[in-house]
Amino acid sequence: MIVVVATNAERIEGLIKATTILEENVATLQRNLDQIKGALEKVGDRIHELDKGLTRLDQSLRHSDEKLENLRLSRYEFGKLLLAALLGGGITFGVTQLNEWLKTARAERQVQTTRP
Repeated sequence: MIVVVATNAERIEGLIKATTILEENVATLQRNLDQIKGALEKVGDRIHELDKGLTRLDQSLRHSDEKLENLRLSRYEFGKLLLAALLGGGITFGVTQLNEWLKTARAERQVQTTRP
């Protein structure tokens, strides 16, 4: 059996080829990492934009809630005004009727007292 032993030159040449392949692989990995880094920066920017949009949406919802609450309060205030107007009208009507009744009663009493 014959054993072939590589010479030092062949070993060096093999190591040079392996090193070259390794350098190419490292360069490819570096390019891939740079692409990933760029993509992650874009994702970070997009997340920041979404965060700003959610903040604006939250503010808009709070503003809408405040407007809705103001509308509810104004409706309640309108109801109070309407009730006050109806009560005022009712009291005025009642006082007017009472005044007319008193005038009529006074007039009838005067007529009865002036009769012999």
